[in-house]
Amino acid sequence: MPGSRTEIASSRQKNASSRRPAAAYNAARCRLRAGQAEAALAWSAKVTAGSIPEAETALVALDALRALGRWPEVVAAAVAYLDKYPAGARRAEV
Repeated sequence: MPGSRTEIASSRQKNASSRRPAAAYNAARCRLRAGQAEAALAWSAKVTAGSIPEAETALVALDALRALGRWPEVVAAAVAYLDKYPAGARRAEV
């Protein structure tokens, strides 16, 4: 039957899961701006690979690593970003 409770619940779940990467990205960005670099890294790790905010989240994680002074990881993350997004719009910021 169209519009059954099962279909409605399934539709809501699909919509919520499609918003999760964006919510995690925004949480990571907010934590970084609040000076909570470790929390920013934790939230950035929750962004799904292949999702729309993936590239921007990689930059947030990179900035969080810089804030923590984890320089070998900064270099590795920068190289990974440039390899994955060679023509990225924010390439110069890395």
